[in-house]
Amino acid sequence: ALAFSTTTDVLTCDRISQNIQATLKSISLANGSDVGNNDLEIYGFIKAQGLTTGTLFSLPDNNVVIVPNEGVKTFNGAQFQKTVRIDPRNAAAKIQLVADLFEDDGNNGDDDMPFTSFEINKDSTGATANGQLLGEGFNGQYQMQVSSPEGDLTITVELRPIL
Repeated sequence: ALAFSTTTDVLTCDRISQNIQATLKSISLANGSDVGNNDLEIYGFIKAQGLTTGTLFSLPDNNVVIVPNEGVKTFNGAQFQKTVRIDPRNAAAKIQLVADLFEDDGNNGDDDMPFTSFEINKDSTGATANGQLLGEGFNGQYQMQVSSPEGDLTITVELRPIL
């Protein structure tokens, strides 16, 4: 009797997600300088853009969010979460965070804050808190800075792969 044998390679694969959940976590304000109590009344939009775009925050000028001076405005709920699609096989895959915000001054004319964008790719490192890294690549928290004469905003967005 003859016996034949062969060897085969066992293929493995890593599951990678092309869908990333982007969540607006908070906007904090330092050095607020506005009429009255130095809190800022913010409107405009914040978006996360990959192959698709998700709007995380969008308010018209007659509907504002108050960000307290030297404080934090936190956001909760599905309206602040959107799915953004990327191509994870592409080494140049990225998510661009974009903010176009205004500070409402009522009848005194509104202040246009600088248009700001922040790029995240697979090699990006997230924000740090208390010396701890809060993620990397498309899995972590990132902070985008918007500085203006009205104050310095820090916008925190969290990215998580949807598997």
